[in-house]
Amino acid sequence: MATNVFENYKVYLVSNDGINSPVADYLIDLSKINKELFVKAISHLKSLPNLHDSFTDIKHFSHSSFRCFELRVKSGNNICRFFYTIEKPNFVVLHGFTKKTQKTETKEIKQGENNLIIYQHTKFKILFPYV
Repeated sequence: MATNVFENYKVYLVSNDGINSPVADYLIDLSKINKELFVKAISHLKSLPNLHDSFTDIKHFSHSSFRCFELRVKSGNNICRFFYTIEKPNFVVLHGFTKKTQKTETKEIKQGENNLIIYQHTKFKILFPYV
């Protein structure tokens, strides 16, 4: 039986100050707008360490110098995305957004890239609150 190399990993949300998280804020807003998509997003994020290698909804994302993973969550016609990186022994979720067009908007890519830069300099993160 194959062991999951990520079994001891935890999911964290990037933070600007060690207390607040733009990803948590996005999830709170999503819970008010679309409960079904919110529940599915929470489930997917919670399952990242167990399913990272086998999730069909995970893709490598690369744009210019920004490289990360993209978790795709779909519920009906509604779609949200999460950019994240893996830093042993953690999954760090950098940015969450609702997808409105077929192409990922430049502002969403820039925000993910900015959050990665902030994280690399500060290492601020908070434990995913729904684990």
